[in-house]
Amino acid sequence: MGIVSFFSELKKRKVYRTAAAYAVVAFVIMQIIEIVFPMFGIPDWAGRMIIILLFLGFPITIVFSWMYDVGEKSMVRAQPMMVGGEADNRSIMARKRSWFIGAVTVVAIMLGYQSSGTIFGYEIGGTGGEDKSIAVLPFDNFSKDKDDEYLSDGITEDITMNLAKIKELAVISRTSVMGYKHSNKKIKEIAKELGVKYILEGSVRKIGQRVRIVSQLIDAPNDKHIWSDSYDREMEDLFDIQADVSKEIANAMEAELTDKTVDMIDMAPTDNMDAYILFQRARSYYGMYTEDGTETAIKLFKNVLDMDPNYAEAYAGLSDCYAQRFIRFNYGLEWIDSSLVAADRAIKINPKLPDGYKAKGLAYLAIGHMKDAGDYNYKALELNPGYHMAIANYGIYLLNNGQLFDSYIYFNKSKKMNPTSTSTEDTWLGGLYSSLGEIAIADKHLSDAHKLSPGIKMGYRSDILHRLQTNNYKEAEKVLSSYEANIGMDSFWKVSKGIYFYFVGDFDKAQQLLSKNINEKTMWKTFSFNISPEMYLTDALYQLNKPHLKLLNGGIKSHEKKIKNGSDNNDWIAELSALYSIKGEAKPSMDWLEKAIKAGFRDRKSLELGMFDNVRNQDRFRLAEREIDIYIQEERLKFVRAGLLD
Repeated sequence: MGIVSFFSELKKRKVYRTAAAYAVVAFVIMQIIEIVFPMFGIPDWAGRMIIILLFLGFPITIVFSWMYDVGEKSMVRAQPMMVGGEADNRSIMARKRSWFIGAVTVVAIMLGYQSSGTIFGYEIGGTGGEDKSIAVLPFDNFSKDKDDEYLSDGITEDITMNLAKIKELAVISRTSVMGYKHSNKKIKEIAKELGVKYILEGSVRKIGQRVRIVSQLIDAPNDKHIWSDSYDREMEDLFDIQADVSKEIANAMEAELTDKTVDMIDMAPTDNMDAYILFQRARSYYGMYTEDGTETAIKLFKNVLDMDPNYAEAYAGLSDCYAQRFIRFNYGLEWIDSSLVAADRAIKINPKLPDGYKAKGLAYLAIGHMKDAGDYNYKALELNPGYHMAIANYGIYLLNNGQLFDSYIYFNKSKKMNPTSTSTEDTWLGGLYSSLGEIAIADKHLSDAHKLSPGIKMGYRSDILHRLQTNNYKEAEKVLSSYEANIGMDSFWKVSKGIYFYFVGDFDKAQQLLSKNINEKTMWKTFSFNISPEMYLTDALYQLNKPHLKLLNGGIKSHEKKIKNGSDNNDWIAELSALYSIKGEAKPSMDWLEKAIKAGFRDRKSLELGMFDNVRNQDRFRLAEREIDIYIQEERLKFVRAGLLD
């Protein structure tokens, strides 16, 4: 069949008309989806599903039109054009194959969606497990001794963690549910706020060495009691009770319990009940995320280990505290070494404890060993799929690796599990969307981060840097004012103010504030996934033609040492490139920048700063910029395909 006769055949079989009609109908349907679906609260994924099917249906419709003539009263098989007096059998077979492949494709996609809730590898319906979502509300303490509050909170936490180990269940984190302690809100209202179907509530009464636990599982939307039971046993049986409750809930929610999961749930952390109660007290202080709370937690965890030297969870808690000394409170790098030692001890005592692997992953995250951080947090998730802190930490690893879309999936999942306390997730999501060039979305996430947790410093720093990098200096000033109002004009605020002056071009004020408030003990060693304050100080001195070689060479030496020792944090590799640029050494600067991009560096805005001026006209630099742009566009396309961006 020649090209002319082919187009004639298309016209004869009314393929053109069919294609035009299909396009018009599809357009009308998409308009209806856009207008009507939001009015009736129909989920976004349903609209995306219909649109995807419309696109998939187009080639099927064209094939159908080619094969059949549709008249007013009948539909008959179209006759193929004659070649040499007989039908072209190969053409017929090709059309049959096209029809068959198209039909099979649609069926396969529909079956795949029904079984997994995904299309093209993207999750359409949220977590895919909303019908098996649950929040464990804080158990009421009915004991006379108010110190037993730690016991009831501990039982809440442990049952929550047990349920999180069951892969099918979507479990709200302890951080979010503790806000409902002693709440007067109705169960249905709480469930709606947390986005869950099931609520577990209960009470604890301790009398001497006996404990009575009453619990009930509620289908909140339907206000229906699914399961309830009471346990009246010796305190030494507490862990058996917690395990029994967890397994009964899983059965009531029709979740699969594998032998591996049952073994994890049945695992008792200690045989010393006094140590267990003290451990709960220590954990509550750590959860304050304040310096005083962390220091109190350290003392209590040590007391727990004096009572039971094989309490693996206490070692994991101690590891987290040591890491937070470095991450949040600007202690020296030696505390990361202490954190790793404690985490290793936890893992050695109990190789099946997810907390130990998460703790070690956090320590590696702090020193920029991103591959190690990713591996250990992933190991924690293998043991406990619902471990929301490990989920968020793994998202950080993916973000640093340049996998923006994949990191979004993990951050979003962590937010759903921790809906009322999302400072960490919003901070990183803000940086993610900033990399994508979605400024308004980034603004929202970063603002939410410190509004939800006004006492956490990292959220403010990320928000300030984002506003400065997007030339929104007035908003940066507002964030600085908010920090001052909620925390005060401490050294962290002064360093942030110095960075502000750097961006507005007042290098003299910048270097004054930065040089006076950067901690000498931790210089070039701070926990950072943005440009280090030392970088701004170094470049400010350079711009002012002031002596800076000592600081400059110190930064180069420190960064090269970190990388030699295993750090693959792309931000630090990029900083090394910037330091060599300031020094006027173009080749090593470009070598390190290319390595940073290969490691996942996607911070396009930072390349516009003055610290890269000495290499800006290099062909390699322009190619590096284009490479980042291509990577970002590729990641952005994944968001678009998933219906998350236009």
